Amino acid sequence: SKVLFTLLIQTTLLTLPLLYIIKSIIEQQPIGEGLQKYIKDVRHQQLLQKFYILWAPVLTITFSVVPEHLRVTFIAVVGFFWLIILSTISSNNNNNNNSSTSNKNNNSSDAME
Repeated sequence: SKVLFTLLIQTTLLTLPLLYIIKSIIEQQPIGEGLQKYIKDVRHQQLLQKFYILWAPVLTITFSVVPEHLRVTFIAVVGFFWLIILSTISSNNNNNNNSSTSNKNNNSSDAME
């Protein structure tokens, strides 16, 4: 039940959306834009599928096999690699936005000539 709560409720409805909101605030963008990026990453970058593929087994192992005194360390090590994956997903989204913006700019300058 700890694993299901973490996967289905805490992460999908609280943790990941909050992460995208905080990121949009840091980047001085509207909060709504951060939530739109979250939804876009869920739909087009398979964010939640990647999250579930990694964290479902990790949390199951954590709560069933890993000794209590090693759980924090185990989660921290896996979390490090999850941050790399999350950063890659996020940067792919930013790169796609940048390339579409430059394509629009190039098309506008071509039209002016």
